Amino acid sequence: NGPAAVLVWASWAPGADAAVNSLPDFTEAARAHGLKLVVVDVQEGADVAAPVLGRTAVPWLHDRHGAILKSYRLIRVPILVVVDRAGAVLGRLDPTPAALRGWAPQ
Repeated sequence: NGPAAVLVWASWAPGADAAVNSLPDFTEAARAHGLKLVVVDVQEGADVAAPVLGRTAVPWLHDRHGAILKSYRLIRVPILVVVDRAGAVLGRLDPTPAALRGWAPQ
């Protein structure tokens, strides 16, 4: 149920550690916009992501084949995507809490 801030993430991606370490700040920035934060792990086994994402308070989903990348035409990971209740993209942002704090709906 949107609207949501979706952090598309993979452990192998440059910047993955920084994004995970910033999850508390992401959560706060999302809440300020009335958004829920969720992480979608892509293109790796859930067994790789679970030890990292499972220790956080943020809900996460596993997308082994990267369908979200195709659906939203994303070309880099990590990336932050803001979506409405219907799943329509409202914004594609750098994967930083500052970018989310500075985001303004169009």
